[in-house]
Amino acid sequence: MDCISPKGDIIMATIKEEEAMNFREYNQEQGQFIPLILTKAIEEDHPARVINDIIEALDISGIYDYYSKEGNPSYHPLMMLKVLFYCYMIGVFSCRKIRDRLEDYNLPLLYLAAGNMPSFTTINNFRKRHLSALPAIFTQIVLLCIELRMVDFGFLAIDGQKIHANASFRQSKTNKDLRKEIERIEQQMKELLTREPAEDEDEETRKKELALFNRKNKIEQAIKELKERTRDEDDEEKKNKMRINVTDKDAPVMTHKDGTKKPSYETYTAVDSLFQIITAFDCNSNYNETHETIPLIIQSSINCGGEFHRIAGLDSGFSSLENLLKMSALPLDILMPDRLFEKWARDDKDMEFDKSKFVLDTTTRSVACPMGSPMKLISTSVRDAYTRRIYRGTSCENCPVKAMCTKGKARTITIDSRDELQTKMREKLIEESNKNEYKKRMYTVEPVFGNMQKNKGWKQFHLRGKEKTKGEFGLQVISHNLKKIVLHMHELTIDLKLAIDKMVAQYSLMAVPM
Repeated sequence: MDCISPKGDIIMATIKEEEAMNFREYNQEQGQFIPLILTKAIEEDHPARVINDIIEALDISGIYDYYSKEGNPSYHPLMMLKVLFYCYMIGVFSCRKIRDRLEDYNLPLLYLAAGNMPSFTTINNFRKRHLSALPAIFTQIVLLCIELRMVDFGFLAIDGQKIHANASFRQSKTNKDLRKEIERIEQQMKELLTREPAEDEDEETRKKELALFNRKNKIEQAIKELKERTRDEDDEEKKNKMRINVTDKDAPVMTHKDGTKKPSYETYTAVDSLFQIITAFDCNSNYNETHETIPLIIQSSINCGGEFHRIAGLDSGFSSLENLLKMSALPLDILMPDRLFEKWARDDKDMEFDKSKFVLDTTTRSVACPMGSPMKLISTSVRDAYTRRIYRGTSCENCPVKAMCTKGKARTITIDSRDELQTKMREKLIEESNKNEYKKRMYTVEPVFGNMQKNKGWKQFHLRGKEKTKGEFGLQVISHNLKKIVLHMHELTIDLKLAIDKMVAQYSLMAVPM
């Protein structure tokens, strides 16, 4: 009997005609053995090939030294590095997701892994085990970018960004909170021990007891660590407010740009303006940016084979009198406004009684306030490289503008011998040529963090602890530089293989330990 379609057509005859025709078998359920040569399956200019050629040339002797000639063979470190760098470059950071990509027969990954299928735990263990080797690998990538003429040493932009730690804000607790939780856990453990469990609940009870025991140990360790940190704090109120995160003890609570408070780490980058190549990086739990300035500039020079940039641009968060003094000894020009520079430049009304408006006679070391009244020198302290003098107003009581100048009985100011450096910096920054140079900072370093967080989706660390998070950030910056090489490969006039050979020769002369 013929089949009738919804439109009333007879289709059985069509099926019989099709069966009678001479077609090859078409069965999508049939398993296939397909010969696949991975090197031919990937285009010559595919990013995976660029990654492959670069990683093959790296000196990873420090990683090789970890492995023994005995025991079960390990996955090759070159293969693991290629897979990690490629995945970080395309925005895949989770080791489970990396494994999923391999299982889904992602051709570029299969090519880099040569068909190997390491488990997600193997990938994660490799990542954590060799984080200390990443700075040396990063240096080699920077040297390669120099050989490819992607770094011109013109303008170096430095900036920092807070990244959420792999920990919850609720786990950041004061000493009082920690002791309360210890009491709660002890109570729960007591209830478990006194309760008569049913026969089928024995295993579940043991698991709960072990979880409570481990949690108690974690909190006790946090109490000890917090006690150590507050040992030198004399202010009792401040001491009681200090917190430690039970999940990640190195992650302090930081306020982000959107106003949220999260356990976080501060990440720093130094970026060359030509192709936005990162030449130095750091990550730590100290969110005082002024401490990071000099180390980043020096590290950038080391990574670049000892060469400094012509100009470095930093935002006001890095500005301090100490940094201005130290950077005056460096062989590069610095553009770094202080926090009040914008108000000073437009002569804001708020600056009417700022310290900069007080007149210092450098010969007599006398000071006059903005109203012309003399100020009295009340103390002088001499440090290694600078002098600080404190002055107090002598005519404040009857001054008609006292309320606008000070809330105290008399106005007090501190004149630091390094203030002159800040004044010179302000005067330098209002020059048109330097204004234009400083604008490079915004469109050099800001897009780097924007790309990591918005485009690649990296908004939180996966690892915990200061050393591991620095290593994870190292993976991010290395993959960033590799992506820049891939993106601009067709614009470059230098052959990649020739540049790699020059990089290898240059790095061998540096003798940087892994």
